[in-house]
Amino acid sequence: MKTYNLLKLIKNSLFRIFIDWILFILSFFFSFYIRFEFSIPSNYFDILLISLLREFLLFFLFYFILFKIHKSLWEYFSLEALKELILAITFEKFTFFITYLLFPIQGYPRSIFLISYFSLLLFLFSVRAFVRWIYESRKHPKNLRNEVKRVIIIGAGDAGEKILREIKTNKELNYEVIGFLDDDKSKIGKTIHAVKVLGPISSLSQIVKKNFVDEILIAIPSAPSSLIKNIVSISSKLKIPVKTLPGIWELIDGRISINKIRNIKIEDLLERDVINLDSEKIRECIEKRIILVTGAGGSIGSEICRQVAKYNPKKIILLGRGENSIFNIELELKTLYPDLSIKSYIADIKDRDKIFYIFENERPHIVFHAAAHKHVPLMEENPDEAIFNNVF
Repeated sequence: MKTYNLLKLIKNSLFRIFIDWILFILSFFFSFYIRFEFSIPSNYFDILLISLLREFLLFFLFYFILFKIHKSLWEYFSLEALKELILAITFEKFTFFITYLLFPIQGYPRSIFLISYFSLLLFLFSVRAFVRWIYESRKHPKNLRNEVKRVIIIGAGDAGEKILREIKTNKELNYEVIGFLDDDKSKIGKTIHAVKVLGPISSLSQIVKKNFVDEILIAIPSAPSSLIKNIVSISSKLKIPVKTLPGIWELIDGRISINKIRNIKIEDLLERDVINLDSEKIRECIEKRIILVTGAGGSIGSEICRQVAKYNPKKIILLGRGENSIFNIELELKTLYPDLSIKSYIADIKDRDKIFYIFENERPHIVFHAAAHKHVPLMEENPDEAIFNNVF
């Protein structure tokens, strides 16, 4: 409750302005105390007040009019706001120094310029950082963190840093980042926002087991498919889910966010560009036509049958040598598409007379020829059978 009241008070613009002006005056006195080792000579108090009045007017100019520091919300204090603060103080001190050269203040120690610059910057930065810390603590109470997922982030680059920062900011996501993995040797052992880069990506299996990791996040938008395959292979053995950022081509706006993390897609594992099919043109070719699929019981042929059935053909003819595989795909298609006309033939495509009979009897419009030996290493050991079956 006290924290809430403090934040409510801090959000008041007049209160923020009052604090800044108090800190400005304190920094000036602090600089003189530092310069004279905490004992200001009595004859310097007049110099202090004259210089304070002059700089007070300059600070007012830069604070309110030029940089509008008073409009910055402390609870959202960021690097951009820090940059504006540094620029405002730098220009103000530089202008004060110029006015000092043009209109000297007798007895004013020049070392005060440097001391007051850093002390004012320290005071104004500290109060803003403190408010930001209170705001983040109040925004995400610890008691909301139930069933926390322990995650490892692969990629200690810009994307990984942004994901970590968002996880730390949005604690309701219930993620606890155990560490990073990255192949850049210069990063290993270093920390990002107090989270350590634990080792190379090759150590993923050991790190996951050692730290009881619940989930893996791939934060490398340009990650090659070979790397993703390797990570997916390891995670599947460990029975741990993997999520990834979209590829560079998907991040059109260039913004990296925890909301864009998604599950691994088949496309991520392809070592080529994704081919997008024109469904309407495929439908125009297949709909209301008789389709013959050779090798219909095989892995490729059966999948062709499943895809063809979606486009409402007039009839599908299943041709293959294996009765079990043909029976299975026929049963599957009849279950999924009860109104689809299906005819099965157990035949060898090398049987010329039988193939001519089927064509004469069925008159197919389109043939998908998938009857072939497809296991390359095995066929390399049996080239005669490969040529006889696949060529002749």
